[in-house]
Parts: sequence; C-alpha cells; structure tokens
Amino acid sequence: MPTPLHVLIVDDFADDAELITHTLRQAGYTVQWQIAASKAEYLAKLSPTFDVIIADYDLPNYDALQALADLQARGLDIPFIVVTGSVSEELVVECLRRGAYDYLLKDRLSRLGQAVEHAIQVRHIQLEKARAERERDALVRQMQAVIENVMDGILIADENGIIVRVNPAILKLFGYTQESLIGRSVELLMNKVDATQHDSYMQRYIQNGVPHIIGKSREVIAKRADGTHFMIDLSISEIYLDGRRFFLATMHDVTERKQMEEARLTAEILQVELEKEKDLRQLRSRLISMITHDLRNPLASMRLAADMLTDYFDKMSVEQRTARLSAIKQGIARLNAIVDDVLALGEAEAGKLRCQPQLGDFAAHCHTIFRDFVSTLGSEHRLSYEGAQRDLVLPFDAKLIEQVLLNLLGNAVKYSPKGSPIVVSLAADTNQAVLQVSDSGIGIPPEDQKRLFEAFHRAGNVGGVRGTGLGLAITKLIVELHNGSISFESALGKGTIFYVRLPRSVNEST
Repeated sequence: MPTPLHVLIVDDFADDAELITHTLRQAGYTVQWQIAASKAEYLAKLSPTFDVIIADYDLPNYDALQALADLQARGLDIPFIVVTGSVSEELVVECLRRGAYDYLLKDRLSRLGQAVEHAIQVRHIQLEKARAERERDALVRQMQAVIENVMDGILIADENGIIVRVNPAILKLFGYTQESLIGRSVELLMNKVDATQHDSYMQRYIQNGVPHIIGKSREVIAKRADGTHFMIDLSISEIYLDGRRFFLATMHDVTERKQMEEARLTAEILQVELEKEKDLRQLRSRLISMITHDLRNPLASMRLAADMLTDYFDKMSVEQRTARLSAIKQGIARLNAIVDDVLALGEAEAGKLRCQPQLGDFAAHCHTIFRDFVSTLGSEHRLSYEGAQRDLVLPFDAKLIEQVLLNLLGNAVKYSPKGSPIVVSLAADTNQAVLQVSDSGIGIPPEDQKRLFEAFHRAGNVGGVRGTGLGLAITKLIVELHNGSISFESALGKGTIFYVRLPRSVNEST
C-alpha cells in the first residue's frame, strides 16, 4: 500500500520538481507536494506539516544552505535533502555539517526514495529519543521534588564521604546552611567515636563489599552545628548515579521518641510505632532502589540503542537496526509493566481494586489460562497440567484470577532452569479449591521467606533476573479479596510449590 508523503520542493524548474515527484511515486509514495521557486515562496509555505523538504542547491539569489538556515531559524525539525545537478565534495560536507539529512545528484535520483525513507526514520528515532529524555528529566524532577519536600532528612555523599546534596530537612535538623555542608565530610555531623571509625569502615566496605551498616537502620548520636548532640534514626543505602557510587542517608530526630520511652509508654504502643516506621523506611529504600535500577536500566538501554541508530545507522545491517529498535520496544514494554504493577498495587492497598466474583467454571478458566500461556512460551520448559479441567464451579473474578495464575507461572519459568518441569494442578473438596504451581527452580532462601509477599522485596538469590518485587504482593492481595489464602513450600536448589486456596461457597467469597 502506498505511503502518504507531504513534500515541499525548493526548485525554480517545474520539470525538475515533476521528476522528483515521479521518482517518489515509483518508490511507493503517494505524494502531496508544493513547490517554492524563491525565498519568499519558501518562507510563505514553510510549515511543520511537511514530512520532508527537497531543495535544489542553487536558486537565483538563494541556495540550499540559506533555506536550511531559515528552516532551523523557524525551529522546525523537518528532514532536509539537497538535490543538485553538480556540487563539490566540500559543499556536500558543508550541507551535512549544517544539518542536511542527505544529498543526491539529479542524474542519480534512483536513490531518492531510500534517502527519504532513511531521513524520516532518523527523524522518528530522534523524536523518540527526545521524548524518552523528557520523560527521564520529568522523573528526575519528581524525585527531586520528593527529596526536597519529605520531612525526613536526606543526605547524599560520595565514596569519600564528601557531601554532595542535602535536602531542607537536613539543614533544619542540624542547623547548617547548604553552603556550609556541601563539599564537607559527613564526619562533621557525627559524634567523635563514629567520626574516628568512619574512614576505616568505608575503606573496608569498598575493598571487600561486606556491609556493616549499609542497608540497615540504626540509632546513632549526631552532632548539630552548635556542638550539641542528639539521637537520630539513620538508614543508609547504596545507589548508583551515572555509573558512580553514592550513599544515600535518610535520618530523622528520635529525641522525642526517646523521651516517650523514658516516660514508660506501653511497650505495645512503642513496638507498633517502631514497626510502622521501619516498614516505611524499608519500603522507601526498596522503592528508590527499584527506581534507580529497574527504571534507569530500560531508559539507559533505550538511549544507547537510539544513539547507536543515530550515529551508525548507515553502517548497520538491517538485522542490527532491527535489534536496536527491538531493544527500544523492550525497554518501553518493561517500563509499562513496572507502571502497571505499581498502579495495581496502589489500587489494591487503597482498597480501590475491584473484585467482582461471579459463579463460573474455575477449572475450565485455569486450564484455558495454562494452555494459552504454554502456547506463547516455546519449548524451553516442560509444563504440565494435572487435575480437574472443567466442572469446578465457584465464585471468582476471572480477570484477577488470570493475573494470579500468570504471576505464579511467570515466576516458575523465570526462576527455573531450562528444561525443568513445571506443574499446575487443581483439586477441590466440598469447602475449597486448591490451585498448586510447583517448579524445580532455585528455591527461596529461608531468610527471605517471611518477607516474600512484601511489596518491592526480592529474594537474595535472584541474581540478575529482572523483577520489581511486586508480583507476589499483588497476587496475595487478589487472593485475599476472594477470602482465600496463599502459602508456599520451598527448598534452596530444589524448587518451590505455591498453594492458592479459594472458598467454594458464595457467602465465603463475597
């Protein structure tokens, strides 16, 4: 099917313009075109509606370089191709240096269709790259706004312990101005004992990577600008920005809480408050880690692929170009999946995730989901389905149950070696249905099993396998919306079995 193309031709010979449009039609374009034979006509007709501008190099009292400069002065980003009868190599180089997308000789117009297609593709890639950079910049601004407005003090230091950024809460907490902290050592804010141990600890951690306080929350004695000491709660996380390692410290004054402890408030109330604060700090730390890794990595991959296409497009094979474009699409899909998971979790935790169970054949629904999943997976894993395939009626939300089973199947595939068995089974008694997904994968470390259903938490043995730590948290919330339960058994190196139990009674599930 012909491709529509809106062209502005800058040429004072109508015959040449007709030849150009004829060549483009032969190349598979449906051409809508206008001609400008002078500077005045060119400027009058110039608009962002054109897909490409094709200009003769030399017109009376006007040339292609002037036309290109006028295009750029208007702030328009339209592919500009120079077509001329003859031109020196120096002028060709100058045209390309000034921003022309390509040049052709009029007696060699057979390449015009390819040149137009290439110019439009390059422009599309540039626009996508600019959009991705705008989105990245917007995310950075949002994170900066969060840092600037949270009540907790936030401080970022480099590997040498030199402060590179603080938020207003830090200044209020310690009584310093920003100018008096930036570029100074974090030891300025420590008590004498911690300050003397700081350098040796950092050197030891950088050398062997064994954390002592990184990733942990603890109470320490801090020092204000006026020399007074006070207790703070301190959490330190390791982050990477533009390939450099930094340390992010989150802290707040716990003096009031200590006074409450000294006043002997009940242990139960204090414990609840401590657990809430700990959970919030850990959630924030995991969220920051997810943003800096799972969002930055796709953006970096997309930008690298776009840069490669921009800089080396002419030198790439079709397969190489396709691979770069595929990398960009995969990055976009990865970002969309992360956003969808975060939105789903937010809706569930806010009580806005709607569960609308209807009586239906639960076995037939699960078997269909399994069959569709297998059909898209390929032959790298051995999946099998056991138990009932129909006539198991109970109340369930079909869309939410599909998400549960796909999450469990996806995890089983993701964390299992190729060729290993994965089994889905379904059984029931008079009270409940039990959906079981088992694998022979890496298993879950004992220390991670208690936190497996927490948002953003991932087991310590997942290695480089991608994930946000949201799938099982969402799965658990969905199962609980059905008044059901989810549990698991796991052994390192042997595999994991998940059990989803749903009530068969209408009253029990609503």
